[in-house]
Amino acid sequence: MPTRLPAGPVSGRSCGTCGACCKVFDIFELRKPAGACCLYWSQEKCCEIHDDRPRECRSFRCSWLRGYGAEQDRPDLSKVVIDTVPHLPPDAPDLIVRIAEVGVGGFQQEYAQRLVRSFIENGFFVLAMHLGGLREVLGPAGRPIPTDVLVRAKAMGMINPRQARRSAQ
Repeated sequence: MPTRLPAGPVSGRSCGTCGACCKVFDIFELRKPAGACCLYWSQEKCCEIHDDRPRECRSFRCSWLRGYGAEQDRPDLSKVVIDTVPHLPPDAPDLIVRIAEVGVGGFQQEYAQRLVRSFIENGFFVLAMHLGGLREVLGPAGRPIPTDVLVRAKAMGMINPRQARRSAQ
C-alpha cells in the first residue's frame, strides 16, 4: 500500500447520485453537523446548490473519486467514504486516513474491515466515524497515537482526545 492515496481526480468517475460526503461530514459554511444530511441534497437533483456550493464542498474529493478502489467501492455502495487528513508539509506521507460510515453496518462489511486492517498494517492511523456518533482512533498495536493525530482529530471535531478510544486492530 502506498504512503499517499491518489491525488486524482480520475477521468470517468463522478459523484453521480452518491452524496455520501453530503451526509456524513460537517460543512462549516452551511452549519451542517456531521451525520446529518445536507438540506441541499436530494436523490433527484443531488446538490441543489451545486453551482453556488461552499468552497469546502467544491474542494472535497473522496478517495474513490481520486482513484482509490474499484467501481463497486463508491461510498454509497460500499457504505464507507475514505478521505485523507491534510498534512503539512504537503509532501508528507498520508499517514492519517478518515473513514466514515455512510450506511448502517458499513464498518461490519468485509470491504471496510479489510480497508481498516490494511491501512493499519501499513502504518496508517485511521480516524473512524461511526453513524451512531462513536469516533475512534485506530492504529498499529503497540504504537502510541502521535499527538498530531489527536490534535488533527480534535480540530476536525471528531474526538475529544481525553475521551478518545484507541483500538488496535
